[in-house]
This record gives sequence, structure tokens and C-alpha cells, in this order.
Amino acid sequence: MKNMTKILIIFLLLICAGCSPVSDDKYYAIDHFYFYEEGDEFKTAFNKATIDVYNWYSGIEGEDGVYILHSEHYNDELLDSWRDNRVFGNIPDKEFWYFAVSENYLYDRGYELNKDDKQLIRAGVRLYLLPDKLSKEEGDQMKEFLKEDALYGLIAEPLIKTSFETDQEIEFKTYHSDISLETEEEGEIRNPIIFVCSSENMRFFESESLIATGKKDSYIKLTRDVYEKYAGDNLPEKLKERSFAFLPLNKIKN
Repeated sequence: MKNMTKILIIFLLLICAGCSPVSDDKYYAIDHFYFYEEGDEFKTAFNKATIDVYNWYSGIEGEDGVYILHSEHYNDELLDSWRDNRVFGNIPDKEFWYFAVSENYLYDRGYELNKDDKQLIRAGVRLYLLPDKLSKEEGDQMKEFLKEDALYGLIAEPLIKTSFETDQEIEFKTYHSDISLETEEEGEIRNPIIFVCSSENMRFFESESLIATGKKDSYIKLTRDVYEKYAGDNLPEKLKERSFAFLPLNKIKN
């Protein structure tokens, strides 16, 4: 009987070995690029590449598997530092997770925006989703902070002029859902503050960060199929000239 059980276990293991494993290259992100210029020439070249990355992303935005996914953990230490240095007039009392995600990423995670909200973000309105677990006082404080943060540092002539940079409209919605959003190092996060991000409602911080590299800092995430379709050998020539390289997140070292 013991021998039969052992044989059965071995048989099941062999079957599982032939099954398709969960992919460890679920998302690709920018790993590196290259500039040979120095000084002012480097700044000019970098700014041009930043615009090129934004234009490339906005051209494929909304395609299945083309996502914005970026998270930040605003812990107590950071919030205390902001208070000490009076960075913002309204700072939440408790630490929280903040996500910038594209509409289609949110949909694939189980949350669909209504038609009006979709139109808002495509028209350049910054839409924030706040979890209904927040009390009214916490929610009001969070809204004031997010308004300050969204308008912080805006200038008359940004490098990339989005609709939000021009109109500066902000909306808030409350969500109740069992969805969780992904982080590379901390796993699934529930009840975060969510900024539903589009190429038109970005402020300079996001539009100029699309060029960011690495697991944590990157914004653009591509599934493998999309990587093969729009990146790699299929990147625009302007980005190929700068040796832009995407890698699976598990192969990115920084």
C-alpha cells in the first residue's frame, strides 16, 4: 500500500511538472537606456527622450496588457518629515498606500469605472478613488492632501503639456471592493488610495516619470505579449537609438 501511495505521488508530481507554471515574467518594465551626451547636451537629450517615451505610451495606452502600475508607501516617518518641514498644509494622520494605475489595469483587477468616470480621466481630470473604510474626517483630510499634492510645483510651461496641467480639475470617488493591487516587494495591498491615471490627467511628476527604470520606480508595465508587440525590436526608432531595454521584473536588479 505504501509503495502504491509513493507511486501515485510521483505520478502526480510528473503531471504537475508538465503543467504550465505561473509565469515569473508577468510584467516587463524599463530596465535601462543609454546617453552619450554630457552637461547641457545630456539634459536636452534626456528631456527629448522623456517626451518620446510619453508619446510612445500615449499611442498604445488602453491596449490590453499596457498598464500604468506604480505604488508608494507613505509611512509614518515620511509623514512626520513632511510635517516637520511643512511640505503640505494637510497631511494624513495615518500611513497609507498610494497607487497610480491605468483604467485597464484596474478593470483587470476587478474594478470597472462607470462611463462618466472614464470620460473624466480621458478629458484630463485627476480621479482619485478613496476606500470607504476611511471615516468622514479621514476622507476629508485625504482629499485636501491629494489636492495639494496634485497642484504642488505646477509651472506655466511644463515639459509635457497635458490637459490636467492646463485645466487642473480633480474629482474624488469612494469605492467599496474586495480588489487588491500588486506591489513587487510587499505583495497584494488592499484599501489603497488610487489615482486612476491616463496620459491626459498626468501632472509633470507622472508624465516625466514614464521614463523611470526599475522594479519600484517604473510606471509602465507590459505583459509579455504586449512587450513582444510594442517593445523590444518594435520600439520606435527614437527609443531604439537610446538602447531602451525592457526586462521582466524578476530580472531587474534595481
